[in-house]
Amino acid sequence: MKTEFKIQRPDDVPMTLTMTMTLGEWKRLEEQLSTSYPSWKLSTNIGEMVRLATTTFGETKELDL
Repeated sequence: MKTEFKIQRPDDVPMTLTMTMTLGEWKRLEEQLSTSYPSWKLSTNIGEMVRLATTTFGETKELDL
């Protein structure tokens, strides 16, 4: 038996990329992305992630335990 597997519309196949970088590296990447689609969308999402990370981890909080 011989079979062949071929994706008919590869541009329509969802894909996931996981990247791990320091916050500083994310900031530099955000600055380098262009303003055309889809780069601007990635840049916007990176900016939101950087903002949330800075808000969450950027402040020193003292707790009275």
